[in-house]
Order: sequence, then structure tokens, then C-alpha cells
Amino acid sequence: MSKSSMRKGSLKRKKSSLRKRIEGAVPKVQLEDGESFGEGERLGSQGSLHEWFKEQDERLERGRGDEDNPTRRDLGRVVALKMTDRSLCDRDDRSKVSFVREVEVLKHISHPSIVSYIHAFSTPAYHILVLEHVPGGELFDLVSNQELHAQLDEPLLRRIFGELCRAVSWMHAVGLVHRDIKLENILLTRPVFSEYSPAPLVKLTDFGLSRFIDPASPLLTTRCGSESYAAPELVIGRPYDGRDTDAWACGIVLYVLTTRRLPFDAIPTETVQETMHHEGHASVAGGRVRGPRRDERAERKALLMRIAKGEYTWPASSDVSEPLHGTALAQSDGLRRVVGRLLVRDPRKRTRVAQLWDDEWFAGEGAPPAPTLPDSVMPDPVDDSDDPHEPGAWDDTLDEDDIYDVVEEDDVADGVLVDGDDIGPDSVARREH
Repeated sequence: MSKSSMRKGSLKRKKSSLRKRIEGAVPKVQLEDGESFGEGERLGSQGSLHEWFKEQDERLERGRGDEDNPTRRDLGRVVALKMTDRSLCDRDDRSKVSFVREVEVLKHISHPSIVSYIHAFSTPAYHILVLEHVPGGELFDLVSNQELHAQLDEPLLRRIFGELCRAVSWMHAVGLVHRDIKLENILLTRPVFSEYSPAPLVKLTDFGLSRFIDPASPLLTTRCGSESYAAPELVIGRPYDGRDTDAWACGIVLYVLTTRRLPFDAIPTETVQETMHHEGHASVAGGRVRGPRRDERAERKALLMRIAKGEYTWPASSDVSEPLHGTALAQSDGLRRVVGRLLVRDPRKRTRVAQLWDDEWFAGEGAPPAPTLPDSVMPDPVDDSDDPHEPGAWDDTLDEDDIYDVVEEDDVADGVLVDGDDIGPDSVARREH
């Protein structure tokens, strides 16, 4: 069959074809007999997709033949469309990698705090991913709005971060790593200060850099993700375990949720309000967006060096009354302890996300229950050994040439670490879809 006919066929997919399991980003984790995950947490989201179509069919059936029936007038459902320009995919294999990988991964998973896959199709102009609509906006919006953030208290913060950690813990248990956890990729299901509901408050999205790993051989080499959230092993180009780099990124998220600033970016405290920005767009007072500066490469190298060394500080303490709100949350000892367990330079000594529930801070008000994970997929205890001869042991010394190589070799657009290791002859980018 020619590529052109394959492409035409992909445009004529029927609803039933969505229920078929296809080759792609297939999980490699197998549970032992009798083990299971919590309710709503499962591999193979074809089941949830089937239920989605079944519900739609039942709504149609109820409304058929009765034009005045209110059910008949409410047959639709709001969804989110993620559209990728096909011409961009033709020019840049990374864009095609991202689209295809996100489709394949989301088809295989279902979790209450992960955005749900509904459908994917292509038009002559776009590749389109249909996802559930999550109406509350990005978590980034909460942090960038000073007035809103000032209302944030510790129980609500604990719930937001706890729900994120439950999702990430489950992903890691099934062998899935995200590799781009950041505020912009965490969505709120409703206004954050609305009336309490037991339904999930946050959902993780944007799985374009995610992939399943083999737990028996988990190390990856592709540098990817947003620099400000990148772990030391990423910025110096070492092989890494995506579960460890995701844990580091979760530590960055909690730090920023508390302080409204990124821990390794050189941003003076007094200018935080003006400099909170999305990746690639740094705003300044007056609303202007600054363009590239001559010293940008030097600034980037300095940022990566601070990350590689694990050098960050907390805002100075001050006298505040409890309960803590807004940036005063940075004075919570328990919160600082959790961040400190995640932002550990040596990945062997870094706490995995699923291990955070043994911390006292996660027993406080607002925290969701610990994730239900089978014993066979629970992470090993943190390695406390200091033997420099152990495989993968970290030396305190750091060669600046490692940082220089990253700065010189990687694309710097949008503050993202990327390379071409995933784009080989057999990569997902080469497959017709």
C-alpha cells in the first residue's frame, strides 16, 4: 500500500477503529497475580473510551424522536482540540514525534488526574488530538496572579501537589515517565478557590515527551524538557532514569507554587511579579517582552551550572502569623523538607514521588490518600551509600565542559532541552499515521 493511500485511510477512520489496540507506546510493566491499582487507575484506556462512546450513544437514543426533549438539545460535549500544523511536522520531525507519541501513550492509560484521550484524526492541514476539556486553566495562572496566589493556604497547596504526586506515582508504577512536568502542563478542573468537591482538582497534560520504559533497563539518553525544570543529570548529558527526573521536576513545581519564582533562575525577589513568564517569553515592567540579549548564552550556561550543582536558596524568613498564605508558605518546615528530598543532586539519593507519603507533611490537612500501588512496582529505598566506586556514583566535582557541550549542541529555542536521539529510522516519527 502506498503512503498516500495509507494517509487517506487514516482520514476515514471509523469510530470502531478507536477501540482497537495498536502497536505503539506499549507498557512493559506486568503486575503479579492478584495485584491491582486503585479505582479509575488502569492501563488500556480503550475501556474508558468505550464507555465514553457508550454514554454518547445512550444520550442519542434517549433524545431520538423527541425534538422537544431537553436531552435531545444537549447531545454535545465540550472537548479540547490540540492541533499540530502538518507542514510543521513535514519540516520538523520533533513535532511529529510529539504528536504521535502523545496519541499512543494516552490511548494506553487512564487516571483521574491525567487528561483523558478521546480521539485523534488528521485533516489536510492539521494533525488533531481530541482531549477532555479541563476548564480551570493552567496552574501557572495561579502562580502568576499575585492576588490569587496570596489566597493559597497550606491545605489547598497540599491537595494540589498531592494530586499531582498521585498521578506521577501511578505513571511510574506502570513504567511511564512524563519528562516535561511543569506548571503549564498541570491543569485545574475548576476555579481553584471554588466550593469543595471530592472530584480531582488537577490533571496532568501534554504527554508529547513521555514514553514507557523497561523497569529492568530504565536509563534514557535523550535530553528533553524545559530547562528550568531539568534535573542535574539531564543538563550535564548523563544517562538518566525518567522517574528520577520527574521527581526533580515535581520538586521545582512545589518550590514555585510556594515562592512564585524558579529556584535556579537568577531572578531578584523584588522583580518576581514582573518576571513570571511562560517558557520562552520573559516579560518586564510595562508589559514588554524582551528579545534575545548578547549575554543570553552566558546566562543560560550559568543557569545550567546552578542546576548541575543543585544550588538554590529559600526566601529570607520573616515574622508571619499562621495560618500561612501565599509566599509565606515558603516558611513551612515540612514543605521545605519535601522540596529538599526531591531537589537532590545525586539521583540515587533523590526521593521517588511514591515515597513522599512517608513524610509527615503529607499527613496534614488537605492531602489526598496515598496512592494504591502493588508491592511489585513500589520503588526501592533511597540509596544512602557514599561509595564513589558504585555504578552511577556522583562525584562532587563538576566539569564545566559538560555544561559547555550542552549549551553548544542543544537547540536553545523556548528554553527547552532537545536532541535528535529519538528520531532514527525506526522511531515513531517515521511511522505513517
